[in-house]
Order: sequence, then C-alpha cells, then structure tokens
Amino acid sequence: MTWCDTGRQQDVWFWNWHVPAGAYLLVNASSGYGPHSHNPNVLYVQPGQVRAWVPGQAARAAQRVGQ
Repeated sequence: MTWCDTGRQQDVWFWNWHVPAGAYLLVNASSGYGPHSHNPNVLYVQPGQVRAWVPGQAARAAQRVGQ
C-alpha cells in the first residue's frame, strides 16, 4: 500500500478481503508485527474497519474532473 499524503509504502493485511489493485480506501486500522514477513510495521485492517473505497479508475477520473 502507498499512503496518498506521503508516498510512503507499507505492508497491509486485509482480513477476509482482496483489495482491487489501485483502489483508494478510507480505513481505521492498527499497526503491528507481521510474523509472515518479519515486518515490525504491518497495517492490519479488519472487515468492519473499511469505511469507504473507490476503484482506482474512479479516483483518477475524479482527479481529472477537478483540474
């Protein structure tokens, strides 16, 4: 995942959901240790923590309209 405001990348684990590539999401989540990758800073997102999302192509189209 890439954070929109900083461009920083972070590993993310979505429980029971496959996020479409390029999608934009608004989530509540927590960071923690990722035992599968030995990464100390994995963002864990539970199903109820996804507040809203749009496919990547929709977000890009909205950005073009706003210009």
